[in-house]
Amino acid sequence: MKKWISIFVTFTLLLVVSACGQGDGTLNEEETNLGSDEEQYEEQEDVVEESEQLEEEAIEEKERTDAPTPEESTKDKTNETENLDALNLYFADAELMSIYRVKRDVEYPKDEEGIQKALQLWIAGPVEEGLQGLVPENVIVQSVNIDNDIVFVSFSEELLNVNVGSSGELFITEQIAMVVEQFGYKQVFILINGSEIDTLSGHIDFNEPFTARSPKDFELYNK
Repeated sequence: MKKWISIFVTFTLLLVVSACGQGDGTLNEEETNLGSDEEQYEEQEDVVEESEQLEEEAIEEKERTDAPTPEESTKDKTNETENLDALNLYFADAELMSIYRVKRDVEYPKDEEGIQKALQLWIAGPVEEGLQGLVPENVIVQSVNIDNDIVFVSFSEELLNVNVGSSGELFITEQIAMVVEQFGYKQVFILINGSEIDTLSGHIDFNEPFTARSPKDFELYNK
């Protein structure tokens, strides 16, 4: 009887040991599989990050390639600027009785540069007989700036050398305003060396912008 009990106990122990061995193998296999899955996941993350980085670099490169150069931007801006097909200048008659409108076959852009060129041409005076310029020909248009639809024009200090009365001073302001008007602006502020002045020859207040009239108010000079 003891012999059979001993055999039974031995057989039971063998079964237990065998079961434990199988459990350890399964656990080790699961740990191995888990480690492998984690490595694969990390590899996939690396691939995704690398792909996203390459995509971002490709987008940045495309933006740099598509972005216009400064020369192209300037060219596009120039192409968009409307031009005047003909220019109106305004001059007084010899008796300072009226202001007449004369045409010049020049083409200027409708921007600050165009206004500056037009005013400089006005300073050069008329070529028509019977008309006169009222400002010294050595006056220089220093700059033209536009702010809130008001054109700020700075002249050199030679403009202060005008020798006119109240009518002549009024004519000068009207002529400047009318030259500017055809560029799409109704008000002009006159400066000397970039600064405001109280008056030009003592008759008219220059502390406010001057408003242009209609070109139809001035007869086209045909004499």
